[in-house]
Amino acid sequence: MGELRAADIIVLLSYFAVVIGLGVYSMRRVRRSEDYFIGGRSFGKLLTAFAQYGEAVSADGPVMTARETFRHGLSGIWISLANLFTLPVYWFYFLWLRRFRYVTIGDVLNARYQSRFLTGLYSILSLLCLAVWVSAGFTAMGDSIVVIVSANPQNSDSLFALSLALTTGVVLLYGILGGIRAAVLSDCVQTLFMIFMTVVLIPFGFGQGGGLAAFRNAVPQHFLDLFGGETSSYTWYYVLALLFTMIVAQPAWPSNMLANIAKDERTVQIGVISGFLIKRVSVIAWALVGLLAIVFFSPMSISEGHEYGSMVVRLLAPLGMGLVGLMVGGLMAALMSTVSAHMIAAAATFTENVYKPSMSGRSDRHYMLVGRVASAVFLVTTALVSFEALATFGPVFWLGFVWRRANLPGAVAGIFTGIVVFFLLPVLVCFTSLSTQRDLLAGTKPAIIRYENQVATQYDVDEGRAAQAGQVFSFTKEGESVPVFFTGLKDEDGHRRGSGRLRPVVYVMYLLGVPVETFSPALFKSIQLVFPALAPFLVMLILSRCTRRVPKPILDDFYARMLTPAMGKPPEEDAREVAENAADFDARMVSCQFFPSSDWVIQRPNRFTVVGFFVVCAISLSLLGCLWLMAAGLRGWST
Repeated sequence: MGELRAADIIVLLSYFAVVIGLGVYSMRRVRRSEDYFIGGRSFGKLLTAFAQYGEAVSADGPVMTARETFRHGLSGIWISLANLFTLPVYWFYFLWLRRFRYVTIGDVLNARYQSRFLTGLYSILSLLCLAVWVSAGFTAMGDSIVVIVSANPQNSDSLFALSLALTTGVVLLYGILGGIRAAVLSDCVQTLFMIFMTVVLIPFGFGQGGGLAAFRNAVPQHFLDLFGGETSSYTWYYVLALLFTMIVAQPAWPSNMLANIAKDERTVQIGVISGFLIKRVSVIAWALVGLLAIVFFSPMSISEGHEYGSMVVRLLAPLGMGLVGLMVGGLMAALMSTVSAHMIAAAATFTENVYKPSMSGRSDRHYMLVGRVASAVFLVTTALVSFEALATFGPVFWLGFVWRRANLPGAVAGIFTGIVVFFLLPVLVCFTSLSTQRDLLAGTKPAIIRYENQVATQYDVDEGRAAQAGQVFSFTKEGESVPVFFTGLKDEDGHRRGSGRLRPVVYVMYLLGVPVETFSPALFKSIQLVFPALAPFLVMLILSRCTRRVPKPILDDFYARMLTPAMGKPPEEDAREVAENAADFDARMVSCQFFPSSDWVIQRPNRFTVVGFFVVCAISLSLLGCLWLMAAGLRGWST
């Protein structure tokens, strides 16, 4: 079968047997729906870290990162690394999640705002979001496996379908049998596969490509800049906009329920951050694979998105030894670990926040069966589909965590402002006469950047910038012209019209006289990210101030959970402590807050949390420093 040999097939079959066996083993410990969804809150730091890494890394991670760095240079790494500095925020956020002691993220939302409508809306959008995310992973995995295995990647629909069927079948078996416990235990195996997949191509790439000298002769110097210029999508301000949006949207992501598998709050903090850190290191390796691909391929020789798979075939297939099988297994593992976590999150969200409120009074065994069926339906559906609207829930969570005045009218208004103003209306405008208005069909003036004193590589010679490799030269790079007011333009019957989505903020700026036609593509993208994330905050702050407060007993119960440490006590003792703190909140919880007499609930962190915060900040900065040193070393210190 293409590049797969007997050793590769044996490796894959062994891997499938192990993860299915873990599902069968885990099934014996699933007795309640809570066991199926969150494993009885019994996992330690190592398993929590594996679970978080497995959930965070999907098959589209290495494929997408390698694609961007191969096509755009090292600055393309930010498509996967922009969330490097979210880690200090996550240090607090996942602490809160574990303290809430709920099963799903929808449970947190319902407890804060006491609204089945809001929780139901969130649940539907989150299920759609998970479906989109998983579908993207299925596509990336299938495309890469086709490139690795097939002799003719352009005509391999059946192979693509087979890879999806195998992955779906294995996840269904071990996930439905053992729930989150099987998913987490399989993550231990799958994480090893993914780490192997992450690093193995690098030494082979340098070895077969002629070493560092050959790398420098092949990769243009400006490809090793950490941030692109105005002709690039990855400017420093676009990365900041991406980071801001990720921080705002993070609380709404349904698979955050993984925080509840940890036995206590310190376990979840250390475990989750460790899993995220391993991913950040992996991203740097994926980016290096994309840069190494420049040594072996020209941009015209491989299709976009096939860079990672092409490197596997070029470097590992000639060696045999089962390495190609390991890489295929790694891609499947990357997807399966994400899919299993998302499948359980989707099943828990549907069962706890949609089905159970409308079908109350049934036995726990009944709800566990519903969860298993929901898992299967979700996975099969996503294997056959792809939502930005979920991000509008981010402000609802953040303000709900820290501001007692946040209420249901403010939350609903903020959500619908985000969905209607920034997602629904901009699409509908493309079907109105506004989309054909001539002054709204303008394109940007392409940005121009001058690169001085570059040492020519073969890539530069192929691009026509220099006569021969090694020549010192300068060149001018012109960026693309993009539509100013719409995300796309298309011709219909000889007439041009806007397509995709209107950029509402850009249109308002234009009406105010701002010269928007001078904006760069990266600035347009930054505006599209920041304002939809910021507007719901403003709307919610204003409307919550003008409408009725949430009753104090509800808020006291919610914040008592958030402020009471979750230190792994027996469930009965832990529940009694939370109830006592809620019943006498003003007296018991005053020492836990910075401003106990105000509407702002700002927790006083303990020493462990403070020290951990600064350690996480230092590690994040160190990773950025390592990336800078890698870029400088690859470029050559003398330059």
